[in-house]
Amino acid sequence: MEWWGYSPDYGWVFLDRTIKSNQPGQSDNLIFIICKTSEVIQIKREYWKPPAFVYEKRFLEKVDSSRLSFEQKELSSYKIKTDLFREAARSFLRKNSKSKDPKLMDPPSIINTIKNKLAKVITFTMTCFGLLIPIFIIVLIINQMLYGNCFSGYCLSAAFPRVFIISIAASLFFTFLMNDS
Repeated sequence: MEWWGYSPDYGWVFLDRTIKSNQPGQSDNLIFIICKTSEVIQIKREYWKPPAFVYEKRFLEKVDSSRLSFEQKELSSYKIKTDLFREAARSFLRKNSKSKDPKLMDPPSIINTIKNKLAKVITFTMTCFGLLIPIFIIVLIINQMLYGNCFSGYCLSAAFPRVFIISIAASLFFTFLMNDS
């Protein structure tokens, strides 16, 4: 027995219902696997409800048609790893059975989600600005070399707007490349 669902904060999650604490009628915390990372997390049973966790079929019914195929393929790729996820959950239980008070993860909150997204935006912005200055210098030197090696003040001031725009575009481009990998 197994339960597959989607969490806005964790992505696809797996719940092994053969584990006693994950069975109906129990009061223990639930042991989930985050499919993307195979990380084991514990969630208080009362937090196992929409919108924090949505059953796979309900989620797929409501997902945009443009994303539906992607989500179905991703879920199928995770379902192939069911045995791996089960073993990860059991391994977690074996390690933590000696501990009387295993660490519980609080459910994702809107504030945590906003903090995570803000952190991503700040990281992206800092990366972009970190690349801007070196790229600006490189583009400026190349630009001036193409215009007759003119490095006097009036040549540099004339080139500044064009070089700045090219540098912004190049730093955005390289930042996107770095974030994709």
